[in-house]
Amino acid sequence: MFTGKGDTSRLSPSEVETWDDIRRLMETGHVVGLSPEQTELAIEAIRVYSSVKAATGLISSIRNVSFILAASLLAGWSYWDTFVGWLRRVVTGT
Repeated sequence: MFTGKGDTSRLSPSEVETWDDIRRLMETGHVVGLSPEQTELAIEAIRVYSSVKAATGLISSIRNVSFILAASLLAGWSYWDTFVGWLRRVVTGT
């Protein structure tokens, strides 16, 4: 029924119109109907793409966290003497 003229007696008029529009788009080449093998291949390609996208997102997150951690360590290392001096003044009261 998808591309042929099957039994549409159970469909509402709007559904019949929608299927007619889809059939017309397929006949004119605006929409391509895929075979079951092509559909499986497309689904597998989407799965691979989503896996790659997730992996690149994870790598980007790790990179961003590394930058924040490196900046924090650099700031702590560069201000360590200032912090220790402030702490000595607070503790000794001078």
